[in-house]
Amino acid sequence: MRRLVGKNIRRLRLMRDMSQERLAEAAGRNTKHIGQVERGQVDVGLDFLTSIAATLSVNPAQLFGPASDPRIVAVPRRDMEQLERALDRALRIIARSNSGARRRARAAPGRSGDTSTKP
Repeated sequence: MRRLVGKNIRRLRLMRDMSQERLAEAAGRNTKHIGQVERGQVDVGLDFLTSIAATLSVNPAQLFGPASDPRIVAVPRRDMEQLERALDRALRIIARSNSGARRRARAAPGRSGDTSTKP
């Protein structure tokens, strides 16, 4: 069980692009202990697991095995930030495109706002 928990902590930490040092600091632990836990060399208590889970932003149960829904995947923070920036750019481009299309439609000759089709 120690090895499974350790592997899961390591996997979740790496998925978040987090070093052992950063995890240790954020969880109020020392780096040596984090390394020992990840290698399955030491037993850990509930307080430790709760602290690590909170630091990794996961449910403590995820430290004992895979998530119940395999489609749920943690995205590294750096990748999430890049995705958010790309989506923001795309939304700005769409907004500019839509406003330009509306201006052109309003300026089109013969446009009176009547949408009926008269012969």
